[in-house]
Amino acid sequence: MTSSLRVLLVEDEPAEAERLVRALRRAGVVPTWRRVRTAAAYLTALQAGADIILAAYRLRRFGAVKALDLLHQRGLDIPFIVVARAAGETGAIACLKRCASDYLRTDRLAKLAPAVARAMELKRLRDAKRQADAALQARTAQLAQALQALEAQAARLRALSAALAVAEQREQRRLAEALRDGLQQLLLAARLRMVDVEQEGSPRGREGASAVIELLGDAMEAARSVTAELGPPTLTTSGLFHALEWLARWMESAHHLRVVVHGDESVLANVDERTQVLLFQSVRELLLNVVKHAHTPTARLDVSERDREMYIQVADAGVGFSPEALRASGPPAPGYGLFGVRQRLELLGGRLEIDSTPGRGSRVSLVVPRPLHEAAAKGRKRRRRILVVSAQTVAHQILVRVLRAEPGLTVVGEAADSAAALRLTRHLHPDVVIMDLALPDCVKATRRIRAEYPTTRVIGLALFKESDRAEAMREAGADDCLINCGPSEALVAALRAPANPGNPARN
Repeated sequence: MTSSLRVLLVEDEPAEAERLVRALRRAGVVPTWRRVRTAAAYLTALQAGADIILAAYRLRRFGAVKALDLLHQRGLDIPFIVVARAAGETGAIACLKRCASDYLRTDRLAKLAPAVARAMELKRLRDAKRQADAALQARTAQLAQALQALEAQAARLRALSAALAVAEQREQRRLAEALRDGLQQLLLAARLRMVDVEQEGSPRGREGASAVIELLGDAMEAARSVTAELGPPTLTTSGLFHALEWLARWMESAHHLRVVVHGDESVLANVDERTQVLLFQSVRELLLNVVKHAHTPTARLDVSERDREMYIQVADAGVGFSPEALRASGPPAPGYGLFGVRQRLELLGGRLEIDSTPGRGSRVSLVVPRPLHEAAAKGRKRRRRILVVSAQTVAHQILVRVLRAEPGLTVVGEAADSAAALRLTRHLHPDVVIMDLALPDCVKATRRIRAEYPTTRVIGLALFKESDRAEAMREAGADDCLINCGPSEALVAALRAPANPGNPARN
């Protein structure tokens, strides 16, 4: 206990106050003390400060109980010891309920110094706890601010990562289109020219031309392979489900992994571009993992929906693995690549579910909340969705490019025949179907589309030539037929025209 102490005595009798001071001095304490006997004097003394308060239990006009109440009202933490001649158990309880530090009788003042020491030590511990609490609160506030900053930064990084993935996919698609429309066409032209050389040249020239033709064929095949890997056309033209079917065929041809696709393609309808890209990349990564690690020639891809969540599961009966590494915060064991898949799903607010045991195969599910897709569908309804059906390759590509550049219009799919047109209409639910009048079954396809989807408009189009099918198309339910018309203002105006449910066939 400190040898110097500021003591406030609440006591009527000077002699009793002297006894308390002597008891402290005998214990080696040198008190600086002040005696008060009224509430007013007590409050004044509290303002001056004190290390400890020794209060008589009952005074003529004042006492320990009232002094304790006033101390707490001021919000002060000063050790308070009650000293009484014979207050009894009731008095002790009343004071201790008011958080007095201790309770002593005047005939046992030998215990006063130890009681004061205990009270001062408790006060020191309370002060230390308050300082620690204040420091903890300040540190917690700093950490909360830092956490908010990190979360904001993480959100920005997630958004940038998703945007980067979409940008990469668009750039790959642009390169694929450049290869398909440029390099492959040049290779084809060169090959055809060499065929002419082979037929018209000398025996030696024909031998050389044959070798060049073979090399050009290999180059065309390599270009087609690179084009397919860079940008599968079905991802943008036919939707995610058909892109996954294409991916299954590509995995078998490129990696000899037979993938069986099951599920309802409507589950993946109205998926926004970012979600399409990230899910396609994730499924491709999972299938490549099967090729590299599962040691099995087959896999299964299932698409389903449960509890407003979309599930895409890749399952195999291969060697399996332990998913424990993925449960850690860091990347998993090298070679599986599932950490990157999990990060992609987090960008979409989804999750990765893994069920695998060594020797018993693997089942990895990509789970994405359904409301994300519904919100994307609502956002896209602001633009008129167009399905282009045409077998004329060059004119078809020009038409699609022009339409994609038009504000308020978006080409959601492309079909090369009537059967594909009906399938994509069921899958994509376009607002308008542009039907090439050169297709043999265009009238039949139009009739079926209008029968199944009466709100979907159909516009017949004869690209740069006459057609005698216009009247039959109108009878089948086409909203309009444009003859000898390319990607012009007349076509754009027809696409923007509102539907007329009461009179769908415009004559």
